[in-house]
Amino acid sequence: MNGVMKLLLSAVSLIAAAALGAAIAANAFDYELYGNLRLQGMDFDPVSEYVDPTMTTSLSRSASRVGSLAGNAAEARWTADLALGSLSGYAHGSNAFADGLGWRWANGDLQVWMKDTLTLQLPAGAYPQGASVGLSGVVNGSLHSLGVDLYADATVHWKIELQRLDDYGSDSVEDSRQAANGQVVGVAEPFAPAFQVLSPGASLATPKSVTFRFLAQLQVITDTYDSLADQHLEETADFEDTLQITSVDAPPGTTWTSASGVFLPEPAAAAQAAAAGIALATLAPRRRRR
Repeated sequence: MNGVMKLLLSAVSLIAAAALGAAIAANAFDYELYGNLRLQGMDFDPVSEYVDPTMTTSLSRSASRVGSLAGNAAEARWTADLALGSLSGYAHGSNAFADGLGWRWANGDLQVWMKDTLTLQLPAGAYPQGASVGLSGVVNGSLHSLGVDLYADATVHWKIELQRLDDYGSDSVEDSRQAANGQVVGVAEPFAPAFQVLSPGASLATPKSVTFRFLAQLQVITDTYDSLADQHLEETADFEDTLQITSVDAPPGTTWTSASGVFLPEPAAAAQAAAAGIALATLAPRRRRR
C-alpha cells in the first residue's frame, strides 16, 4: 500500500472520531439508537463494509461482521440498549506476515450511540444547597496491542452530553485512550456530567419540571497497517463490558419520565430514599411487637 492510500484510510478514522464531538441537533429525535461498523483489509475480496442505519423504533439493537482472507482478519460488533442504559463495542484487526510484499493490514472500527429525553419533577420544598441533575456511570474495557509499528494501534473514544431543553444548562464528559507498540491499557473511568437547576437557598412552592436530552457515544478503532517485512500485528479494543449509565442523579423525591418509556427505573437519590423507606417500614412492626 502506498503512502497516499494509507493517509486516506487514516483520515477516515479521524473523520469518524471527529463526528463524536458533534453537539445534539435541535431537531434530533426524542430518543434514538444508532450504530455502524466497518471492516477493511488488504486482500479482502471485496473489502467488507456494513452500516446499520439510524433506528428510532427499536429500543435494543446489535450488529456484527467478520472479514478475512489470506491471513488478514478483522472483526467488529456492537450493542445498544436504552432500557439498560448501555453501549458496548468490540473491534479487532490482525494482519498477515508481510513476507517482503509490503503493506498488509486489516482494520475494524465502529461507533454507536443512544439518546433519550428525560422530564424530571423536583418536589416542592427548601433547597439550602441548591440542586443539580445529571447522569452517572462508568466506561469499562481494555486495549491490547501486539507488535510494533508506527501506524498500528487500538483506540477508544467516548462522550456523554447533557442539554437542557426547557431552559439554559448543559454539561459533557469526553475522553479517549490508546494502546500501541505492545501496550495493554485497561480502562475503568467513571463519569457524572450534571448541570445546576436551583441556586443555593432556593425554595419551591410547587414541584419544578426540568427537561433535558442526553447523548452517549462510544467509538472503538483498531489499525494494523504494517510496512515491515515479516511483521505480524494484532490490535484489539474490547469494550463489551460497556459504557454503562447507572443512575439519574437528582434531589430526593424527584420523579421522572423518559421519551422512550424504558430508560432506567428511577433516579439514584429516589431509589435510595425508597430503600430507606422500606427499611423503616420493616423495622416499625418489630418495634411494636416488643
